[in-house]
Amino acid sequence: MSDTDITDKVRTIALSSLWILPNEVEVIARNGAVTLGGTVADRLTEQILVRMTGEIDGVVEVVSQLIHRMDESGYSQAGSA
Repeated sequence: MSDTDITDKVRTIALSSLWILPNEVEVIARNGAVTLGGTVADRLTEQILVRMTGEIDGVVEVVSQLIHRMDESGYSQAGSA
C-alpha cells in the first residue's frame, strides 16, 4: 500500500470514526511510518487514533506528536504555558 493510500485510510477510517475534523490532525506517511500531529480532545482520543492507525495494512510505525485540548481532569489546556 502506498503512503498516499495509508494517509487516505487514516483520514477516512480513524478520523471520521473519532469525529475529529480534518484540519485538526495532520497525517504524514513515509515508507509506512505515519506521523500524527495537531490537536485532539484528550489522551484517550490520541491512544485510540494511534492504535487504529497502527492497524492499517502497510503501517509499520506510528509516531504521535498530538497535543491534547483537555488534560485528564477535564480542564482545557488552551492558553497554558
